[in-house]
Amino acid sequence: MHRIARALVAAAFATGLAACQAQQPTPAPSTAPSAGSSSTTKDKAPPPFPGKLSVLTFETGKPMSLARGGKAVTFGLRYPEDMLARPSFDEQHLALISTPDASKVEPGSLVVVDVDGGRHVLADNVPWGGGVAPTWTPDGTAVIHDGVRYEVSGKSHASAGLGHANYLVYSVNGGALAHTRSGTSIEVRPTGGAARSVDISALPGCDIACPSAVQAVSDSGDFVALGRGDTDPGRTTSTTLVVDTRTGRPVDLGTRNGLQHVWFPTGGGAIVADAEGLHVLDATWHETGTFPAPGAGQLFYAA
Repeated sequence: MHRIARALVAAAFATGLAACQAQQPTPAPSTAPSAGSSSTTKDKAPPPFPGKLSVLTFETGKPMSLARGGKAVTFGLRYPEDMLARPSFDEQHLALISTPDASKVEPGSLVVVDVDGGRHVLADNVPWGGGVAPTWTPDGTAVIHDGVRYEVSGKSHASAGLGHANYLVYSVNGGALAHTRSGTSIEVRPTGGAARSVDISALPGCDIACPSAVQAVSDSGDFVALGRGDTDPGRTTSTTLVVDTRTGRPVDLGTRNGLQHVWFPTGGGAIVADAEGLHVLDATWHETGTFPAPGAGQLFYAA
């Protein structure tokens, strides 16, 4: 009976998420000519949401459930020692840290959890927290953690060539990546381009502590979303600003109430999550649509 109840809850959550993502923004007022005009203009249909959001339910003692596009998959129960879960690009696996003492940043075990709940330990005694969190490679064959690449099959590992690479993120198409180099600089590797270091020491707020936690990077590597440190990628809930990595200057996203997350869809622009919902911005950073927030849980974006 408990298994059936959990399945019903997961199904209901997925249905609610699908309804939120399918809802269209309110059309703009009509621009049709007056009754005396000889031609008629119809209102343009609002643009669809560019991509899909997944919501990860990650509560102790409950099924780890990932809902996307009206469907939900579960990965077994979350144990008290499970931290920093992140789904693979195909959303068939979770990578997480399992630690016997959540009050300490180490030791921990790097664990991969399958859809059926099976668990595979990739490494023991690894650090975690403060930007050190598992990051899936786009092809799903490995997990990068603290600068080390762990192959999912065979348990082999080697340096990822990124240093410690805190707050490591890939772009939506998996080509570009970005990570923190220090408290005042980040590194960006555009798709097909050379790595470049971006000095952020002159950004607003750096007189206290620079927003060096990388939250997202665009496919071109030209833009990154940054937040404050000690907000691990698996549970980052606030964004400080978006930076143009070519100039090192902030991007004006307009007035936002409780900025939480920014993603960069393939094709340009951004999706901004704040206290009022989801806002779609075009390549000139103008808003083209607003959608309701999909509900509580950790949000992950895919094209």
